[in-house]
Amino acid sequence: MIWSMGRAISPSISGPIQQVYGFDPVFGLTIGSYAISVYMVYRWFVWRRPRAIPAT
Repeated sequence: MIWSMGRAISPSISGPIQQVYGFDPVFGLTIGSYAISVYMVYRWFVWRRPRAIPAT
C-alpha cells in the first residue's frame, strides 16, 4: 500500500518542481535519499556490534 501511495503522490510533487526548477533538485533529492538509505542499511545490518569477551 505504501508503494502505491508513493507512486501516486510523487508525480504531483516532482512535476511542479521540474517545471519551475528543472531536474537538478529532483536528482539532488534522489541522491540524498539513496545516501540516507545506504547509511541506514549499513548501520542496521552491517555495523559491528561489540562482542562480549569470553571469560577465561
